[in-house]
Amino acid sequence: MHRFLITIFFLAFFASGNALASTPGLFQGNAAFEKGEYKQALGHLLTAFSHEPADPEINFLLGRTYFELARYEEAVMSFERVLFVNPDSSRVKLEIARAYLALGSKEFARQYFQEVLATNPPEAVWSNIQHFLKSIKDSEQRHFFTGTLALGFDYDDNPRTAPLHDTISLGLLEFQLTGDGSVPEDDFAAILTATLNYIYRPEDMGFFWKTGFLSYNSFYNDENDLNINYNELTTGPSWKNDHFLWQNNLLATSVEIDNERYHTSYGAASTLTSQLFDRFLVTGKIRFEDKDNTRFTFRSAENYQGTAQAVLLLASARLGLTYVRELESAENEVVSYDRDLIELRLDTPLPLGIAFYASAAVKLTLYKEEDAIFLEKRDDEHQELAIGLSKAVWHDSDRHQSLILSVSHKYTDCESNFDLYTYRRNVSNLSLTYAF
Repeated sequence: MHRFLITIFFLAFFASGNALASTPGLFQGNAAFEKGEYKQALGHLLTAFSHEPADPEINFLLGRTYFELARYEEAVMSFERVLFVNPDSSRVKLEIARAYLALGSKEFARQYFQEVLATNPPEAVWSNIQHFLKSIKDSEQRHFFTGTLALGFDYDDNPRTAPLHDTISLGLLEFQLTGDGSVPEDDFAAILTATLNYIYRPEDMGFFWKTGFLSYNSFYNDENDLNINYNELTTGPSWKNDHFLWQNNLLATSVEIDNERYHTSYGAASTLTSQLFDRFLVTGKIRFEDKDNTRFTFRSAENYQGTAQAVLLLASARLGLTYVRELESAENEVVSYDRDLIELRLDTPLPLGIAFYASAAVKLTLYKEEDAIFLEKRDDEHQELAIGLSKAVWHDSDRHQSLILSVSHKYTDCESNFDLYTYRRNVSNLSLTYAF
């Protein structure tokens, strides 16, 4: 009798231990899955499935493989075959919940997640389920508010963009400049910037409506007549899917200088961003503005802009190349211009959670009509170099809030065929931004 029981024990042991080897394709499929070779694993597991279509182990591995291949419906069917045999398997319920979530079937996903929670799972599993449930709740949210509030300080060594020399040439004559802006004078400025965005998403279908508000305010210590208040309001529909993001909006802006209205504008913009490859993004944008200059009516104009941008996503950095073509048609053709800008920018993380960026830009501006004083068309070339560092000094992931400290510097070198507009400028900035 004892010999019979021992024989049965060893037969059961070897039967279970050799289960992977007993079904053709199962061992090979499991090995390929562990290596991350999911397509090869699928072929082997389908062979195993053809021999043992009701085997829970085969169907479980098959479901996980389908999930990794983003074939979620087939993953669900595989997991359901397992639950038919083992209806109380928490592990299978967890996997089928993930598959239903990937399909967008949030109610089924929520039900299975909650059934697993009811079994009092280990802390790591409990934490993951809470994360999934939160993502479901967030995806069902219809109204979103985000924004920033930034306080900064600028040191500007030439806020009036005064020319390099206080003597300018006009034909064979030379003139001595006097008064404000005749020579560079440095100054400090407090910068207050606020943004507020509201997004309404009626359904989880890729469509949403976004409204944004931006307010930029500068307050100079000495050059008070340069204080600027800029406000911009945008609103419009957007569409997003796995391949592109298309944003459209109407816009309105207003500018005050020294507490007096300078100009207002109305317009529209459309931006399309697409990820062509895994690490390559392209963006195209068009923008139109009708500007009404209340201080200098001859500068009232229609402005057209077209932007093309390519971004290469490196291991942890971004390298972007941007080209902008701008046309401005003013009431007075002397101040109408064609402008081209090209910028190269690198963003990369540094140790200690610090983010770094560096950019170089060239802007060429050609005015359309001869100036009555200089007797030729104005032609400017701006060259700009900028660098910056930033670090999140505080972050609350649950409330999506953070406090970011930033420091930056920008150098501008402008060359013009009119001496009056040839200048150099350095601006250093230190700012603290609260984002929510």
